[in-house]
Amino acid sequence: MNKGATDDEMNISFRPSPNYAALAEAASGSSGPRNIKQDADRWMNGVQVDSVGSLKTELSRASNRIQTIGKGMFIEALIP
Repeated sequence: MNKGATDDEMNISFRPSPNYAALAEAASGSSGPRNIKQDADRWMNGVQVDSVGSLKTELSRASNRIQTIGKGMFIEALIP
């Protein structure tokens, strides 16, 4: 193994980063076409956020979702 080899050269790079929110949905069996009606039916709903404002919004949605229908939500925070 070459000590100077990059992650890309060794094929172990995670760039671009995986969409962990989508992976969480897929792992739970909840992936598929998105629309508002289906979101309520999904066992796990995954979202990505990239600002404090959107994080607050999604945390509120997650809290409401858990309390009203007892289903999960995965929030992936993308921090530059």
